[in-house]
Amino acid sequence: MDPDITKLLIAIASGLIGMFFGHYLTKDRDAITRQAILDRESDLRRREFRRIIARYRSRIERPATPDHVPEDPWPVFNEALTEIIAEATMCEGDFRDTKAITDAIDRATALRKKEAETRMNKTQTSFRDILSDELTRIINAAK
Repeated sequence: MDPDITKLLIAIASGLIGMFFGHYLTKDRDAITRQAILDRESDLRRREFRRIIARYRSRIERPATPDHVPEDPWPVFNEALTEIIAEATMCEGDFRDTKAITDAIDRATALRKKEAETRMNKTQTSFRDILSDELTRIINAAK
């Protein structure tokens, strides 16, 4: 066989082997990068979910001051639940313990004003604290 043809075949074989390994290594790197991006997006959605709840919790807990008349906590609580349910749907697969978050949301949505008032009288806590505790339970489940 001609030495030039041998060199050409070796060069072609080397190129094909190099392309194969390059593709194989790039494929793994791309998969790792893709997973890192998905994990980061999931973390951002969970943080946003907790931020929304914390914002509503602070609205419920905010006391009266000389320059601030507090909002009625029950409508704020119901508004919070509407937003929490919508946001939980957006990040449904992002929670580590989906059952805990679902149970906490279900418990909060099942709470009726009369039940919260009864609990308030039994425990000697404020109505605001009862509602805030329900939101805190959701935040803790979302970690």
